[in-house]
Order: sequence, then C-alpha cells, then structure tokens
Amino acid sequence: MKRSLNTRDWTAASAMVHGWEASGQIGVIKVEVPTIEQAVEAYFEDAAARHLAPTTVRKRRELIEGRLLRFCRDKGLSLLKQLDVTTLRMFRNGWSYSALSAVKRLVYLRSFLRFAWTRAGPGRTRRCS
Repeated sequence: MKRSLNTRDWTAASAMVHGWEASGQIGVIKVEVPTIEQAVEAYFEDAAARHLAPTTVRKRRELIEGRLLRFCRDKGLSLLKQLDVTTLRMFRNGWSYSALSAVKRLVYLRSFLRFAWTRAGPGRTRRCS
C-alpha cells in the first residue's frame, strides 16, 4: 500500500510503520501497556515533582506500594490492564479501614488509576491520521 506519512524523517516514518505492524492494522499504533510497578514508580516520581507534602506521599505510598503492589503480587498480576473493576473491588473489600479512612484511600486509589490511565491507558490504541 502506498500512503504518504507526512514526514521527511526516515526514523519517524520507520517507527510509525513498525507501530502499524505491531498492532496488525494500518493507521493504528498499539500503545505499550506498562507494568503495575512501572506505573507506581512514575506516580511517585510525579508526586515528588509536584512537591506534595510528605504526609500525603506517605499515606499514598502506604496504600499503593504497601497494599496494592502486595495484592497484585499475591494474585499474580503484573500489567496495568489487569487491574479491572472486579479485581479492584476485591482489593477494596480486603480493607479494614473505618468509613472515612476508606473513602480517603479510595480517593488515593482513584488518583493513581487516573494518572496511570492518562499516562498510557490499559490496552488503548490510538489512530494515526
């Protein structure tokens, strides 16, 4: 198939074609899905860059690194896209927090998942024009 890639850069054009080959469709580039540990590491690097208060980071680290990563290791989960609604409900059901603390921890978990989604997105693909 002949098609203009709208670039004169051989490296960029080659990367685009390789992305199409990896996704199996012309015009669609499959986005790499990071591991859960990579997403957690990036999340806390971003928290440091935003200069969050040490107590805020400590509470989030306790939940995400201390509990979520342990839960994922126990269940054999390694990729971010494996964290679906059912799995996250099982994780949440294992909490022994009071009602108010559980709500705050849920906010922390949603923050992490929102960050991870906007960064890579589980199983998402993007179309090239």
